Amino acid sequence: PLLAALALASVLTACSAGGGDSVGAQTDLVQGGSAPALDTPKEGAPNDEVTVPTGSMLARQAEISLEVDSPSAAAAQIRALALAARGSVLSEMISTDSSTDLPTMSTIVVSVPSASLDTTLDAIARVGTVTRRASNAQDVKASYVDTAARVETMRASVDRVRALMAKAEKITDIVSLEGELSRRQADLEALEAQLRSLKDAVAQSPITVSLALPGTTPANDSGFWAGLKTGWSAFTSSMVVL
Repeated sequence: PLLAALALASVLTACSAGGGDSVGAQTDLVQGGSAPALDTPKEGAPNDEVTVPTGSMLARQAEISLEVDSPSAAAAQIRALALAARGSVLSEMISTDSSTDLPTMSTIVVSVPSASLDTTLDAIARVGTVTRRASNAQDVKASYVDTAARVETMRASVDRVRALMAKAEKITDIVSLEGELSRRQADLEALEAQLRSLKDAVAQSPITVSLALPGTTPANDSGFWAGLKTGWSAFTSSMVVL
């Protein structure tokens, strides 16, 4: 029976989520005949549509603190440097003195191509006096390979359901298969989004720049850096989970 077969397929798909689609396509869903026996792809099998780069895949980020005469003017220079490196400004925050209403500190986060990270950092360092500079990297190659394999496995799963739909003749069969196809396509899109995120993390590197007047305690000393590090730790942990 179609509904029982689809229920079993859904359970098996859920149990194998993230570990490859183990649902067979041999269930009899076609009136007066059986669906073609399609091979179940082996997990980790490469596919021409997803290429895995050779060597490591480093997701890098950097932090730098500067003492400057004018946080707002320095922030403008940082923005210009990011744009010159073909990057972008992700966020910006300015703190002002309540008595003078003048900027005392500024935090700006820019993103630049990873290949330009070091040269951009050097250029930013010349905007003021460096009080802190740090960078780190995480190799996400294993996560990328694993996610790419799951993408290909799910694509094959979607193709199998489409093949069954091409053979189905009953309206109930078609409706049930359409629902199964929608679920699997949603899973595929989620995996593809994860793959794009990993590629973006390797292609672009964020730089967090803290600007402060001389003698002013940078905002990062009161928890900003700790929050940033916590976010980076969460990112790298999510790579392991993926």
